[in-house]
Amino acid sequence: MTSSLGVLADLTPESTRAVVLRAAMSALAANPGESLSEIAAAAGIGRTTMHRIFPTRADLLNALALRAVGQLRAALDSARLDEGSAPEALARVAEAVLPLADELRFLDAGPEVWKLPELRDAWWSITASLDALVERGQRAGEIRGDLP
Repeated sequence: MTSSLGVLADLTPESTRAVVLRAAMSALAANPGESLSEIAAAAGIGRTTMHRIFPTRADLLNALALRAVGQLRAALDSARLDEGSAPEALARVAEAVLPLADELRFLDAGPEVWKLPELRDAWWSITASLDALVERGQRAGEIRGDLP
């Protein structure tokens, strides 16, 4: 039986980084206060390796936020917001985004996540595209305009 450390030893730095990001998403979703040491243990790496990949908690959160935004942007792109009626496009958004719920739960890790400028800027871009979709549906009479 190969240990997780043996498996990680065979991975490229990019693969190890991906393993750490997945472990961090899961750990932070379960416990927003999880330390880098605890996340390292969950990823099957030592603290030194963790600090080499992500020197600070802010570095880790930034990487997670950028990954989350990329996933959300890809999901919205796949939902083809400009095609069909607004309700049809919103249904495609739900189908594309809901499978990501567990991976994106770390976004509730607390205010330190939302203090990251990269996340705020990207988040506004994502919400702007959804706002435009809803406004299109309201103009077409497909979505009630009297609700925020």
